[in-house]
Amino acid sequence: MSDVQQKIEQVVAVLTETVRDFAPVAFANSLGAEDMVLTDIIDRYQLPIEMFSLDAGRLPQETYDLMQTVRKRYKTPLRIYFPNVKQVEAYVAEHGVNGVVYSNPLPHVLILTAIVVGVATLAVGLAIAVRIREAFGTVEAEEIESLGRLESTQTGPSA
Repeated sequence: MSDVQQKIEQVVAVLTETVRDFAPVAFANSLGAEDMVLTDIIDRYQLPIEMFSLDAGRLPQETYDLMQTVRKRYKTPLRIYFPNVKQVEAYVAEHGVNGVVYSNPLPHVLILTAIVVGVATLAVGLAIAVRIREAFGTVEAEEIESLGRLESTQTGPSA
């Protein structure tokens, strides 16, 4: 089995487990590359996962074209949700067409960076623990120390 097929099988297993434990499951599809991979897997393996996307009326034409392609290609429907028109009109009347308030992304970026650093640190720690276990057959400090003492008594005093 290829690496790609193994990864697909792992994704299918996670999605199947998610459906089993948390049904009903819905997938918020942004129509990005990674979401299209999940769309293909959900449809190909006929997983009972609803897919939806949001259309605030400001998407590029390519996104609408992709929505149409998804609709034609896959059996699993992609539901499109729209904002309440009257609420949007009232908001635009009060704040203008570009009255959307954008938040400062920096705090989110810092939080995500902290998460990534934490996961990376954990991965390095686990890799070190695996290497120690491979080298000594244990990760217990006392056992490793006793192995070191045992080794030094077997080789005799150092010169």
